[in-house]
Amino acid sequence: MAYFNNGYTLLELIVVLFIFALLSGLAVPRLLNMYDSVQMAHETEEVISRLTMMSYEAWRQGKNFELSVYPLPSEKAYQGQTLPLVLPAQWQLKTEKPIHFRANGTCDGGIIKLYHPQQRFQITLIPPFCHLN
Repeated sequence: MAYFNNGYTLLELIVVLFIFALLSGLAVPRLLNMYDSVQMAHETEEVISRLTMMSYEAWRQGKNFELSVYPLPSEKAYQGQTLPLVLPAQWQLKTEKPIHFRANGTCDGGIIKLYHPQQRFQITLIPPFCHLN
């Protein structure tokens, strides 16, 4: 009498599920790290873009601005001082000396130190139009 088995055994199914679980356990953390690094690169590019646009914003608004720290300390915020600069959450910056952006679209340049919980770096703005070094 011939017996034909057209299905899979429970052991074969368990082995295949174990292999899938092992592969997904290796792949998912790497995908999450990739997503975080892409998001961080996008935020960094956005911050740098906003900093280089400060001279243009001063010219567009016809106002002089001084950049020394972001976010502004509470006493400066209460005095009505504002900046045409909005950074993504958790980003902070400090300058070695205040950088002045003038209403004619120029600035006196300087070094800006950017801080994020995952990354820290500094950029140099070259006068008179605050291009990046």
